[in-house]
Amino acid sequence: MAAMNTPADIAALLLHAYRQRQPLVVGADSGPASAEDAYAVQQAVWRAMAGDHSLENRSGRPSAWKVGTPNRATPPLAAPIFPQRLAASPARFPGEMFFGLGIEAEIAFRF
Repeated sequence: MAAMNTPADIAALLLHAYRQRQPLVVGADSGPASAEDAYAVQQAVWRAMAGDHSLENRSGRPSAWKVGTPNRATPPLAAPIFPQRLAASPARFPGEMFFGLGIEAEIAFRF
């Protein structure tokens, strides 16, 4: 993938790859130029995937987030979790809902 000019361009490529269930080959310079651009990409993808409202809060905003950082010196980054990927335990999701399957340990809090 060549370097993209705008967050909208990057979001369109990500959405196309997701919908076609195809991996996206990228280079080191193909991503957003800044954290602000990365969050703009997230917002565009959110609107395309979740629509104008989520299943839980009808506000148009995510109701669940993943937050993390690789170390204490790096500011944390956050990413919304799509409403169709949320379920109360015990939960089951069909395998065809995902491009690849894996296991990731998570700690979740409900407020």
